Amino acid sequence: MTRLFQKTRLALFSLMISSGATYAAGYFTAHFEAENAFFKQGGRIESENFPYIGTGYAVLPEKGSAVAWDNLFVPETGTYILTIKYANGSGAAKPCRLEVNGRPVGTLELRPVFDEWNSYWNARATVKLKAGKNRILLTAVSDAGGPNIDNIALSSATTLPPQSRRFDVRKYGAKGDGTADDTEAIQKAIDACSTGGAVILSDGVFMTGTIRLKSDMTFWIDETATLRAIQKGDLFQDCDPPTQNVSVDDELGKAFVCSQGADNLIITGGGTIDGNGECEIWDINKDESVRPIPVYLTQGKNIQFSHIDVVRGAMWNVVPLESDDVIIDGINIRSTWGMNKDGIDPCDCHRVLIANCTLYVEDDALCPKSGHARGCEDITYRNVTVNHTICGLVKFGTKSYGHFKNMVFEDLALYGHITHKESNVGINLSTVDGAEIEDVIIRRVNMRNAATAVFILHGAGRKSRNPKGSPDKPGKYVRNILIEDVDARECHDPFGNFITGSEFNGKTYKVTDITFRNVRIECKGGLTEIPKSPIEYSGQYPNYDWCKTDLPAWGYYIRHAENIVFENCTEELTSDDCRPRIIAEQSKGIRIDGSELPE
Repeated sequence: MTRLFQKTRLALFSLMISSGATYAAGYFTAHFEAENAFFKQGGRIESENFPYIGTGYAVLPEKGSAVAWDNLFVPETGTYILTIKYANGSGAAKPCRLEVNGRPVGTLELRPVFDEWNSYWNARATVKLKAGKNRILLTAVSDAGGPNIDNIALSSATTLPPQSRRFDVRKYGAKGDGTADDTEAIQKAIDACSTGGAVILSDGVFMTGTIRLKSDMTFWIDETATLRAIQKGDLFQDCDPPTQNVSVDDELGKAFVCSQGADNLIITGGGTIDGNGECEIWDINKDESVRPIPVYLTQGKNIQFSHIDVVRGAMWNVVPLESDDVIIDGINIRSTWGMNKDGIDPCDCHRVLIANCTLYVEDDALCPKSGHARGCEDITYRNVTVNHTICGLVKFGTKSYGHFKNMVFEDLALYGHITHKESNVGINLSTVDGAEIEDVIIRRVNMRNAATAVFILHGAGRKSRNPKGSPDKPGKYVRNILIEDVDARECHDPFGNFITGSEFNGKTYKVTDITFRNVRIECKGGLTEIPKSPIEYSGQYPNYDWCKTDLPAWGYYIRHAENIVFENCTEELTSDDCRPRIIAEQSKGIRIDGSELPE
């Protein structure tokens, strides 16, 4: 593939997804950065508490400080959900008065969720907007001022059906008292729900085992309600879709809220799904398949999961599997104790939008997986904040059999905390089971405390986790990747950034046609001896440090690669290092600001 075709193809793909305002028929979402707003009485933009999305966040230092967004466009008059992404490390509420188009709506409490000023949470409000341009004003009403605000988002609101098609779970025997087992009552309400109806949970804590949803319904967890898992393993059922997907065979099993083959399904309402997973009955068990997945949506179409808090999951938190036309919008995830607490992991899904979310997790945060030949296609993560993980931030490769095509990660803030030494790569694009990777765009990403910023691996299918009855395959290519406008600070491992193909059975499997543009990385450095070139990949788990040695370059080590282009990129050492900045071995077409490295 010529470089001209590579750039043209990426440019066309970039144009297709760059506007970001609408995704599916009948659903609208868009976000608006604080640095594009207007301020009064001391309100201002700051950028000290990194990372954040964009170039800064709004600070409201005193009572009366305000931030206003003018000219907020929506396509039609109606009801929308306003999401406010805020940080409050003060330990006390910092309420703000909300006005829309000059009319008061109410006061948002904006209570602290974390004790850090660079960890964000979504607050929500329902607002009436007119078609065209609108104005939103937030004013601090406390003497202590308001919180820091990264951005706001507007999204379509789900409208409940007429009263005759609302199925209140209390009418089917649910108590909502935080003690009684409400599983049977809630399932009865779901089974009774008519086409286009809504099952309603409100005003209480509803304790259950597995809840199974169906097609053509809304599952409404009101902001006054929590659906909480009972800490008894025998109350949770396997959700076994008919598939040979490797993820299902190896890891995915029991579920809390689940669906199988459910189309036209909506889960929303502003409430909480509490996996209640901070307990030894699940976390001492390394078998992932026995720990209930908080939200597991399999083999469905036209699914919306929006404006819900998911807390204390026992397993990967949100997993759509082999589902198409999925919207995940305005979700908060906080899962802070135990093992294998992934964030949002679409597995072999097509046409997925994940927008306006915040995640505080213990394992891979944004982690598409492919354990089936159908692969992952047309998946976009946009305006997503990862507040914490000790593992991968953006990651392909945990399962990588089918393919990853037309994947977009944009407007991200990624924070990889260091609680102990873990391999939390910022951007990890790996294929080790035979998948192809093609047409990937990663842009406008701020990251802090990753072990290393970039790891790209064509592993030639050496790990070979295949669906039953499927052949081994090396994967034809890893190509057409654009990484631009990335600011990676405080990388904590001296390893370096790694771009590599593989040699296997006398063949070379290359990584090709990758453009880095406006990428800045703070590399740790600190080595006083230059390591040897790493061994060839031979099937290890796809962590950046699988070779068990540091790289011979502190910036980028490139091997078995072709047409890797760096435009206006900088790498900075935080400690002196004896290694060269960039090494390219068994590669060609490596260009840095127009100059080609020798082969």
